[in-house]
Amino acid sequence: MTIKEIAKLADVSVSTVSKVINDKADNINPQTRSRVLKIVKEYNFTPYGTVKSVSRAKKFMLGVLLRNASKASRMIDGILHRAQDRGYSILLLDSRESLELEAKNIAVLCGHNVDGVIWEPVNPAEVQSLQQFDSHSIPACLINALSKSSPSYSINFESMGYAMTQSLIDYGHKDIACLLKAESHRSAAVLKGFRNCLYYNNIPFSEARVFYSAGDECTQSIINLRTSGIVSSHLAQSVELYEKMTRAHYPVPSAFSLVSLKEPEETPRRCEISGIQIPYHEFGKYVAEQLVRLCEKTEDGEPIVFTTPRQLDSEDSLSHPAPHHSRRFVVVGALNLDITFQVEALPQHGKTVNIQSSSSTVGGKGTNQSIGLARLGHVAALIGETGTDADSAVLFDALEKNKVITSGIHRNQKMQTGKAYIYAEKNGESAISVLPGANSSLSPQDILQREHLFQNACYCLISTEISSETAVQAAVTAKKHGCSTIVKPAALRSLPKELLENTDIFVPNRREAASLCPPESSFQEQAAFFLSQGAKVVIITLDQEGCYLRSAQADTFFPAAPGFLPADTTAGADAFIAALASSLAEDCSMEKAVRIANYAAGYCISRQGAANAMIDRHTLEAYGEGREDIL
Repeated sequence: MTIKEIAKLADVSVSTVSKVINDKADNINPQTRSRVLKIVKEYNFTPYGTVKSVSRAKKFMLGVLLRNASKASRMIDGILHRAQDRGYSILLLDSRESLELEAKNIAVLCGHNVDGVIWEPVNPAEVQSLQQFDSHSIPACLINALSKSSPSYSINFESMGYAMTQSLIDYGHKDIACLLKAESHRSAAVLKGFRNCLYYNNIPFSEARVFYSAGDECTQSIINLRTSGIVSSHLAQSVELYEKMTRAHYPVPSAFSLVSLKEPEETPRRCEISGIQIPYHEFGKYVAEQLVRLCEKTEDGEPIVFTTPRQLDSEDSLSHPAPHHSRRFVVVGALNLDITFQVEALPQHGKTVNIQSSSSTVGGKGTNQSIGLARLGHVAALIGETGTDADSAVLFDALEKNKVITSGIHRNQKMQTGKAYIYAEKNGESAISVLPGANSSLSPQDILQREHLFQNACYCLISTEISSETAVQAAVTAKKHGCSTIVKPAALRSLPKELLENTDIFVPNRREAASLCPPESSFQEQAAFFLSQGAKVVIITLDQEGCYLRSAQADTFFPAAPGFLPADTTAGADAFIAALASSLAEDCSMEKAVRIANYAAGYCISRQGAANAMIDRHTLEAYGEGREDIL
């Protein structure tokens, strides 16, 4: 193909073709110039003689100089896609975030006399090298740069940050945090949009709600209910947070909502995170088109507009602020492996008892009560000690399956996990011997070290299988954080006055009440004694007879729930306390909560085992439906 043939196809003179090819067509009609360039590109015409003598002869090659090409694959793909559509090849150079290498790359592009350049400066504010392109008459389009002398383009991350924040606010969130990367242009823009959105929605901004990693500070903000929604600038950090909180049994979106910027190739298969897809490919196409129009001095045609998306790709990780945020629980107590022996009669002094069968399950009042709360649909954090033996692995597995928060449990390398040896008769009566093991090492200092778990909790359940000093510290710490306390005086030989003074609901059984009181003749008088020592409410459980409630407002006996035959009474009191706390946290009256707790206890003792006999919410609600004695 010769220049004459190009001129004939374009219906212009050879001189006109030469002027267009050599970028000297300022006085030529724009439509004519476009028609000539279209034919030149279609026939891949290269005027060899002209190229040798004229430095600005068109090569139909665009230079692309990026700050870090390894992070811009989708944008490069878009640039290449549009350049090829318009008949251009590209020369791609990577500055690798080095100013020295960037200077060398600029010299290379000028030496090749490319038709135009897409340039992402290493330093967005330093664009003096534009003078080199100008001296070679090479038009440049800047991306992610701060320049007013040349066209500069960037994706509007600020508007996407605003849109993601607004999506959380639309769902009712006000306690919103921002998860960013340090020294990131994208993160800085997202933060600006985040702040603007909060401002326009009259929500105060706090630096304490800005995190630069998915570490402990961020996760504790969610656990302690200071944050109900997260806006994230990078998907990798979002996935890390998602997985951490899932392992801690704070799943998205039931525990907190999460939205993130993301790229298509980043979309994880293992978790669903809502967000806005960053349109790098479309942005690359847009900038390439703008540069081609600049190179060809095209003034006709429809103007193109690049619009940053503001719509989330899904709402999978969005939910309204979780209702159970106001019903979080802390449980302080023992963790045991329960070894149950089925016997005809309980052991007696001087007599040998034959064991008919045996089984092993997880137990301990801390374990039982926390699992009981979790099965009733609440978030429960357990504080306790185990060993590092195989028994501890069994306990952790059961707690995690039941979605109990285990961050408050410490594994003691010097002690074995506690064990309880339970002798159970056919009628459900039992006798228990306990090997405390690591439970005995839980100290008041341990409670103070885990004090963050008490923040924003509504109830703290304490059983005294641990030391009385530790139980007192747990009660004091709970009251410090405005948390109501329920105390079960298991294995307690003497009653610390400070414990009762910090107890809202005291729940002994009839034997525990008798052992901790002066020799009074009735459980009514025993309850009155506990009230006089500081307890606000006393509930004495009376085995299969029911329970007795005593407070400043009530003096009531409640019969046991009907229809249950006892099989194993080991965890009946734990089921009672878990259901009682659950109901009170859901604004039930004390009387109704006790009736519900009676049913939960009856259900539990009619089944073998401890933790695995705790009632679940569905079963409890099904039982209460239509029953006037509960509703």
